[in-house]
Amino acid sequence: MNKFVSLVITFILWVAVSVAGNIAGQYIMSLSGGSDWAWVITIPAGFFVIGLVSGIGQWAVLRNYFNGDDIFLWIPLTAIGLPVGFILGTIAYFNEEQLFDKISNSWVGSYGWSSTTTIACVAGAFLGILQWFVIRKKLKGSLWWIPISSLIWGIGTTIIVEHIYIKSDFENGIILGGIVGAISGITMILMLASTKEIWNKKTETEISLKSEI
Repeated sequence: MNKFVSLVITFILWVAVSVAGNIAGQYIMSLSGGSDWAWVITIPAGFFVIGLVSGIGQWAVLRNYFNGDDIFLWIPLTAIGLPVGFILGTIAYFNEEQLFDKISNSWVGSYGWSSTTTIACVAGAFLGILQWFVIRKKLKGSLWWIPISSLIWGIGTTIIVEHIYIKSDFENGIILGGIVGAISGITMILMLASTKEIWNKKTETEISLKSEI
């Protein structure tokens, strides 16, 4: 398959599984029904579902590029990365709450972005670190995955929570999944495109298959 076509298909599938995962996760989170304590279960469960669904889909896409390389860990690490990351982000925020309180009348404090952005950025960074362990020796420039992951979850979650939150789980999932999927998808295809070893292996495999026919 042509390299450009392969990368375009990869991007489309990457965004699609991200949206699907976020729709499913948003639905799980909504099951709290406004209860004072149910969110303690539904929020982490929702992030787990987002990670699990997205992780399975992303793994299915990535394994087409790594032949026999074992990247199965992408699934469990993505599934646990988001809920654990958001828990760590929450802890980090409340430990640093006094620092944010001191930023009075700033653009961060004024718009109330500090809590949402901090928690989501920490979660994204934690998820990125876990995923990086899977791709660190396989993709050129893989270290960029960590800050990009932090950035996209911080931006996506802040936009949803602070600005355009919609009651529909479906619409929230599409928006957040689309933002996260599109930016991470672009990052992934750029890394795939710049890793010559992947395309050399794919070429060798295609030649081998043709010779067997």
